[in-house]
Amino acid sequence: MKHAFLIGVWGCVVGLVPASAAAAFSEGELRSSDQVLAIFEQPPREFSTAPLWVWNDMLSDEQIKSTLEDLASQGVKQVFVHPRPGLMTPYLSPEWFRLWRLALDTAERLDMNVWIYDENSYPSGFAGGWVPEEMPESRGRGLKWIE
Repeated sequence: MKHAFLIGVWGCVVGLVPASAAAAFSEGELRSSDQVLAIFEQPPREFSTAPLWVWNDMLSDEQIKSTLEDLASQGVKQVFVHPRPGLMTPYLSPEWFRLWRLALDTAERLDMNVWIYDENSYPSGFAGGWVPEEMPESRGRGLKWIE
């Protein structure tokens, strides 16, 4: 049973190699499991690990740079910036956008992707509490499709 499990795990590992990573080798060139494993261990940036990078403090330039540099040194090639409760840097403020610019410039230097998580906390669409604060009548509203 353990042997079958290990074979299944190996099959999943090999099956998870992205098609575009395999396409880095010309057709017919990918011949061994060692080549497949090498691609899996060092995937292209767009298929690498992409952790949520939680912004939940008073952010500083040094934090932004050192976090990205630390992640890059571990082979992480992309991150999702995710503002969460505890964030003291005002959301969508000029300082917020300045720090984003710093993160993007640093990531570019490190050949990393930085993705925008769609919202400040949950649920999506409330702009970190601004929508219900400014438009309390919008709470609990939704759209229904009727044919």
